[in-house]
Amino acid sequence: MNIFDVLAGVFQGAYAEAAEMWGATDPGRLGMLAAWHASPCYYYYGGLAFSRASETAAPALREVYLARLGECARKVELWARFGPASFRHRSLILQAELARALGRDGAGALYDQGIAAARRGDFCMTRRWPASCAPAITSTSTGSSWRAHT
Repeated sequence: MNIFDVLAGVFQGAYAEAAEMWGATDPGRLGMLAAWHASPCYYYYGGLAFSRASETAAPALREVYLARLGECARKVELWARFGPASFRHRSLILQAELARALGRDGAGALYDQGIAAARRGDFCMTRRWPASCAPAITSTSTGSSWRAHT
């Protein structure tokens, strides 16, 4: 498994393919990946892939994808506690994705917090993610009208 294939899948909008690739891999068995600096990227973009792929997945697979999204969000949140300047924005975005995917209130506020944290750290890729998926957010079953402010 190539971590860059997962990242490319997310950037290309091939969420189901990226989620399948990521889901077929046990990150704990990847040896040095667990200690490698790209590991936070792997979990972050894997979480995004699981979130978006869950929207079109069969019900049983949707549950698996949402569980993996939760795992990714928890892992990135742990890194954010130790390195908030580097990872807090990603943690907030994954928390927002999880809230949105589960139909919970507060997803918009989490996206806004994630964007603000990304701006403070000058992480342009992260702050653009919510803006790029705003139409999908506004069309969710929860009727959310949140729009990214980029």
